[in-house]
Amino acid sequence: MSMGKNKDRKTRKRKRATRQQVADGAVARSGASIQIQRCRFVKWEVSGVVAASSSGSMVVVARRNGRVEVISVKGRSCVVGSLPGGGAPISSLALFRDLVAVGGLDGFIRFYEYRRRVSVKSLDSQGGAIWSLALSPDKQTIAVGCEDGSTKLVEVDELGNFNLRRLFKGATRVTALEWSEDSRFLFSGDSEGGIRKVEVPSGKILETAQLSSRNEDICVWCISYFKDSILTGDSRGIITVWNADMLLAEKEIAMEGLAGDVTSLCVLGNAIFAGAANGGVGLLERSVDGGWVIHRARRAHLGDVRAIVRYGSKDKVMSAGDDSVIAVQSLKSFLSEKSPIVFRPSAAPEEVPVVQFVNGAALALYDDRVEVWQLPFASISGSKPTMLLRLKPGDLGGSLVAASIAPDLGYLVVSGPARMASFQLKLNGTFEARAVYRGLPGIRKASFVSNGTVAAISMTGDSVMIMDMSAQVQKRWKIEDLVEEKSRLPSTYIQKLDVRVDGAALILTSDGSLHFISSTNSKPIVYRKASRTVLISLHPTEDSAAVVTRKTMSIITFNESECKKRIIARIPETAKSSAAGVSFVESCDSWALHGADFALLARASRTQEANPSSKRVRGVDASGVTSIPIEKSSNIIGMGKVHSGVLAVADWPWERVVQSLPPALPRKLFAI
Repeated sequence: MSMGKNKDRKTRKRKRATRQQVADGAVARSGASIQIQRCRFVKWEVSGVVAASSSGSMVVVARRNGRVEVISVKGRSCVVGSLPGGGAPISSLALFRDLVAVGGLDGFIRFYEYRRRVSVKSLDSQGGAIWSLALSPDKQTIAVGCEDGSTKLVEVDELGNFNLRRLFKGATRVTALEWSEDSRFLFSGDSEGGIRKVEVPSGKILETAQLSSRNEDICVWCISYFKDSILTGDSRGIITVWNADMLLAEKEIAMEGLAGDVTSLCVLGNAIFAGAANGGVGLLERSVDGGWVIHRARRAHLGDVRAIVRYGSKDKVMSAGDDSVIAVQSLKSFLSEKSPIVFRPSAAPEEVPVVQFVNGAALALYDDRVEVWQLPFASISGSKPTMLLRLKPGDLGGSLVAASIAPDLGYLVVSGPARMASFQLKLNGTFEARAVYRGLPGIRKASFVSNGTVAAISMTGDSVMIMDMSAQVQKRWKIEDLVEEKSRLPSTYIQKLDVRVDGAALILTSDGSLHFISSTNSKPIVYRKASRTVLISLHPTEDSAAVVTRKTMSIITFNESECKKRIIARIPETAKSSAAGVSFVESCDSWALHGADFALLARASRTQEANPSSKRVRGVDASGVTSIPIEKSSNIIGMGKVHSGVLAVADWPWERVVQSLPPALPRKLFAI
C-alpha cells in the first residue's frame, strides 16, 4: 500500500513540475526546424454575462465589460462577431430585425448593425437608466423600461426612422417587461412589486396587481407570457402564476434548489426554465389537467443566473451568469439529469488577439490596459518572462478593442470604440510611455507595417489607412474604391486587412472578395470566391496569402490573368472552435493556424491538394500538417513567432475555472 502511495505521489509531483515548466515558457520540439514555446504568464480576464437575447439561429450575449458577443448556433457554434459597446454598463438586449438593441444604465438605447459591427442609432430614453427591453412578437416594436417608472416604445417606420414615444408612467423603475402573443398587451413589473397590464394601442392600464411582504420590498425581476397565464419571478425567490386576463394570482411556487432572487424565465414549448441568484436552473411543466409539475432545480452556475434564452430552433435553452459560463441544455437532457454542455469563452475571428507576439516580446490586451512582456530566449532553461510596461490609456469610449506594438518596440497604438491613442516607448530600466497623439476616431484593428508606420481599419469599416506616428495619413483605401457594383455599397464593408513592409496590401470585404494591391501596382487584383473567409495573412515576400475559412486553410496566388487556390490544411474535426489566428513562420516555410482549442502548422511549399478520402487529419495528408499538442483544458489566446525558429503559443488555463465549478456541472467542454 505504501509503495502505491509513493508511486502516486511521485506521479503527481512529476505532473506539477511539468505544468510549472509549461507555465514558465518551456520549449517543446515540433518537427526538425521549429520550436514551440508555451506561455501561461498572461491571464485572460473573462467578464460575467449580464444579459442575453436570441432569435432563430442567432444569440447575443452582453458581458459586464460592455462587450456584446454575437453567436451563431448553426452547425459548429461559434462567436461570429462582437460589438464594441458604448462604455456604459448594459442591462438588457433585444434582437431587432438586423440590429441589436442595447439598453444601458446611462439612459441610452444603442442600435448596432451586428454584421458591420457599427452603431447606427443612439436614443435617449428620457427616463433615466434603462432596466429592461422587450421585443414584440410581431418584431415591430421594442418596449423600454426606465428608472423613472415610465415605459417607452421604440418603433421604426418604412423609411428607417426611429420613433420613441411614452406608453405609460409608474412610480418606480420598470425592471421587467413582456408582450402578449398578439402584441396587443404589454405586462410590466417594477422594483416595488407592482404588476401592470397595458393595452398598447390606447396606452390604457387595464389591470394592476401588487406583490407584498411584511419584512421587505419585493422586486419583480422577470415576466414570461405562457398561453393564458403570465409568470413572474421576484426577489423572494418565488415564481407566481397569474391569470393573464384579470391579473389574479393563481399559484405561488418555491422551487427546491432555487435560492435568492428568481432572475430569469424562459418558455420552451410546454415547459418553463427558471434561473436564480444561487446559480440554480429549475424546470416547470404544465400538466394535462392544467396543473404544474415542478422539477428540482440543479446548480449550473457559480453566481447569479442573469439570463435564460432559447438556443437555436431546437428544444434547447442557454443560461449565462456572473461566472462568465454559458451552459446549454435541452428539456430531454434536464429531465434525464444529464449535465449541460458548457461553452468556453473565446474571441471572434475578426477581433484582435488577447496576446500578440513581436520580436521576443508579447503584447497583452485587456479591457482597461495593455501589458508588454519580454519573453526569455528558448535556449535559456528556467528563465521567466519580465513585464516591461503596464499602461492604462484612459477613457477611449469604452473597453479597449485594438492594440499593436512596433517591431522595435518603439511605438504603441491603442484604441477604444470612440477614440485611439499613440504612445512612444522608451527604455529607462523599464519602459516609459509618452503620448504622441489622442482623440482620433476609434479603429477596429491596427497593425504596424514598419517601426513608424501603422495600418488600421476604421471603426465603421468604410476605409483602411496607413499613417505615421504623427497621425499623418500616407495611404487610404475607401470601400467605394474597392467595390465595383455601387448598388452593393450600403451593405458592404471592410472586414480584414494585412499590409506588408514593402507596401503590398490585402483587403477582405464583406461581399466575399479579396483585393490584393501590390507594391508596384495600385490597381487591385480581385479574387471573388472568398465568401466564407474568416482570416487572411499575406506571404512576407511572395504575391500569395493564406486564406482561412471555418473548415480549411488555403493558399491563394495572385496573378493578373488568374488567381490560383490550393488547400494546404483542414481544421481538425475534433476542434469545436473556429479559427482565430494565422501567421507565416519563415524558418520552416509553414503557416501557423490556431483556434481556441487547436493549433497546427501547414507547409506552404506543398503542391498537392488534400485527399478528401484521407482520415488522418480531416482530409489532409499528415506529412504536410503538424499538430501542436494542446491540453484539453486550455484556451489558446495568441500565437506567433518570437525568435528565429521559435513559435510562441499563449494559452489560458481553463481548467482552473472548471475545477472550481460545483460537482453537478459537467466536465464536457467545448469552445465557441
